[in-house]
Amino acid sequence: MKIYNFLKKVSIERIGNKHQTTKMLRVAGILAAILLLSCVLALLPQSAQASTLIDTINVGNGVGGIAVTPNGDYVYSTNRGDGTVSVISTLSNTVIDTITVGGNPIGVAITPNGEYVYVANYNDNTVSVIATATNTVTATINGFTSPEGVAITPNGELVYITNYNGNSISVISTATNTVTATITGLNYPEDVAVAPDGGSIYVKTNYDGVSVLVISTSTNIVTANITLGGGWFGPEEGGSGVAVAPNGEYLYATNNDWMSGGGYWLSVISTRTNTVIENVSLGEMGDPFGGAGCVAVTPNGEYIYAANGGWDSSSISVISATSPSTYTITVTQSDNGQISPGTTTVDYGDTQTFTITPNSGYHIASISVNGEPVTVNNPLGQEYQFSEVSASGSISATFAINTYAITISQGDHGTISPGTTTVNYGDSQEFTFAPAAGYHIVGIIVNGTTVATTSPYTISDVTGPTSLTATYAINTYAITISQGDHGTIS
Repeated sequence: MKIYNFLKKVSIERIGNKHQTTKMLRVAGILAAILLLSCVLALLPQSAQASTLIDTINVGNGVGGIAVTPNGDYVYSTNRGDGTVSVISTLSNTVIDTITVGGNPIGVAITPNGEYVYVANYNDNTVSVIATATNTVTATINGFTSPEGVAITPNGELVYITNYNGNSISVISTATNTVTATITGLNYPEDVAVAPDGGSIYVKTNYDGVSVLVISTSTNIVTANITLGGGWFGPEEGGSGVAVAPNGEYLYATNNDWMSGGGYWLSVISTRTNTVIENVSLGEMGDPFGGAGCVAVTPNGEYIYAANGGWDSSSISVISATSPSTYTITVTQSDNGQISPGTTTVDYGDTQTFTITPNSGYHIASISVNGEPVTVNNPLGQEYQFSEVSASGSISATFAINTYAITISQGDHGTISPGTTTVNYGDSQEFTFAPAAGYHIVGIIVNGTTVATTSPYTISDVTGPTSLTATYAINTYAITISQGDHGTIS
């Protein structure tokens, strides 16, 4: 059972120090005014800009959702407590018409040609279709289960309706206003947004973990599940909104963390990688049955409007949504090697390659990217590539000195000590040669070449694997004969 606190009057806030056309100011103001319970913030902290009250509009009982006509002339606001939709003129910032729809209308969207408005009536399990030319309901579509979110494809041919308690999404053909497909197996879907190219829809789900599902519009199959964390067990606990930037590069999804008391936040998601690249605080946790509302982005992508946490919030932040055009990849250098280039600024979507090179006599011991280990494929030097950069990152490496074995081959009739030994690059090692009794050293042989005949012998400045052996020969002695007179010795 959803719990709502219905408000009849809301305030408009605008970012200061930003010059816009009169119409953009009016549209921005109205968006802020009626997004109290149905929109959230953007990429920058709320303190980054100053807000100024520019108008107050009295609408219906309990704002559920809003939509702006493509020409920017009108705003349609659902009123949950009244079962109506308010039509607001952006020229005068006044309600010029009120349309009766179904019970507890929440989601609302307008076709790209501006001719029709689709409204999800949560309590009646219906969708109302309004003709903007007359502001009358021209069709009522049945067969839904707690419909909530509404999104329309850029070509205006399909409407996606989330069925919260039906764990599904209904796909409506605007040509016939009938349900032509149902996407099942979802987990309490609340809000839905369509990618600007129409190739994917993004569905916000809440229950035992909050996530955004990416669904292909060509197959109606889930292609990615972006886990946000937070949430608990119901629609209000996890935050209800998802919106896509007009350029299609980012998603904005509301979230909260009731269980740990972590407050409300907005997750910013890269659509290139389907990963959360930033979490922005929306304020401290208030009513546990509240939750950050749904997201709205202005058509130029310049602003995102935010209810500051909870269904009973009384304030909205209007925040610049300008995405950073460049990101920093921080390089941490260590001794005995280098990463080239060093810390670098990379344009959004570009690729940056780093070359990791150990000093002479050293090798790559480890590589870490964004704090996670990366496989070392070539210890003598390798590259790492950041592809389609959409967030700042980091790379570091450690290097270790090479060690080499001096392999000893003990020959007959003598010993070499120490035996086979491991030596660091550039070090030296002395060896002692001890012939067996009655033998002597003929040659000390290093890597196949005789280098000495006497012990000890030092192998200096080791730069690679080395072999060492020795040859020995038996001693020979002269027996000198002195022949005496009158006889011989033989």
